[in-house]
Amino acid sequence: MVLFSATNAIYDPSTHGQAPLKSKDGSTILTSNADIQTGWKEHYDDLLNQNERKPTDNSHSQTPTIEEIEEAISTMKNNKAARPDDIPAEIFKYGGQMLREQLHRLLVSIWANEV
Repeated sequence: MVLFSATNAIYDPSTHGQAPLKSKDGSTILTSNADIQTGWKEHYDDLLNQNERKPTDNSHSQTPTIEEIEEAISTMKNNKAARPDDIPAEIFKYGGQMLREQLHRLLVSIWANEV
């Protein structure tokens, strides 16, 4: 019990509640709950109501290519415990081109049907 109390005294956070927040211009620290809530509201209003949007990266929405699958297979580590599917990486690495093509067809089908 003494060890727990000592550890708790050293590592337990000394403050509880909301952390202070700087004002929008960064000149003052907001400490009252009302000011902090107003500061967060302003922050999210600015963040969510921007006129200019950043371009969307759609590169991950494309169907996986055989090259991407081959690259993913080549980065798998040998002699590691099998994943939940119980298939070791070596099966994919040494299964040959036919296995990779079958895997590609399967993944494209899953991608298209979302099932």
